[in-house]
Amino acid sequence: LWTGTLPFVLVGCFHGWQRLITMPVSTFISYALFCTEELGHLIEEPFGAHVDRPEVLPLQRYCDSLQADLDEVNRVEQRALRSMEEVRIQKVEEAAEEALAEAEHLREEEVNSSAIQAAAKAAAAVVAAE
Repeated sequence: LWTGTLPFVLVGCFHGWQRLITMPVSTFISYALFCTEELGHLIEEPFGAHVDRPEVLPLQRYCDSLQADLDEVNRVEQRALRSMEEVRIQKVEEAAEEALAEAEHLREEEVNSSAIQAAAKAAAAVVAAE
């Protein structure tokens, strides 16, 4: 309604040769208003709820991209955790090997000290017998 009556109002405002620019000005103003109206409709429903309106925000594409990024981050994190677990297991195995070596060394010392004690007792018995 407003854009339909705009040329009549502009004709009354312009005088002389300026009346010739009434139609181009009316057309430009109407086009700007209709574009603003259409943008308002697109902003109201950015997800393309209606079949006749295009999808402004392609959410499925965004979600697929985000899912792919999260899967990649998860794979990297799992790889890092596996690597850390392998290093931890290796350190535990090394510590266990060191503990076994220390236990073996202590057994050898115990056997040696038992042998020394037995030899000392035998020497003491020989000395006592003389």
